[in-house]
Amino acid sequence: MRGGRTVLLPTRQVRAPDLPSEQPKLGRPAGYRSSLGVPTAIISQGMLLSMPNHDFRSVHLPYCIRKLPNGSYVVLNRDYKPIGFRTTRQVDCEAYPIGVKFKRLTVKTVAKLSCQASPDINNIYLYHDGSQPTANAKNMEEYLERIRVLAALKFEDK
Repeated sequence: MRGGRTVLLPTRQVRAPDLPSEQPKLGRPAGYRSSLGVPTAIISQGMLLSMPNHDFRSVHLPYCIRKLPNGSYVVLNRDYKPIGFRTTRQVDCEAYPIGVKFKRLTVKTVAKLSCQASPDINNIYLYHDGSQPTANAKNMEEYLERIRVLAALKFEDK
């Protein structure tokens, strides 16, 4: 990669592209994007860090429901990988039989699923960094209510 600077991480070096002279706010996306178009790394205290995958929640609990170009949806973990995937590599979600098409996924249902009541049918976030379900009982209750709504959805026939 041309330009940029080398950022030292505890176990490896990463060649980062040139960053603006004004550092982004802590925890903001660093501009690296996966095949799904989402950030795969963050800047924290001037260091490039990969997204967290250090606990059960971040790997195995639904974080986001993403609509793929073929119209199906995949359930992603906090690392924007399919549930259970614990890797730093990009994952082509369409290469795995994990996409589903929901029956009657309405804007109203999407808003119930979204942690911010967003009607965005392309990216449905079940929690965000400020509402991690493991942070406290209230966050967990709200998250489990969204999981209840998600669990009741039916799939289209193949």
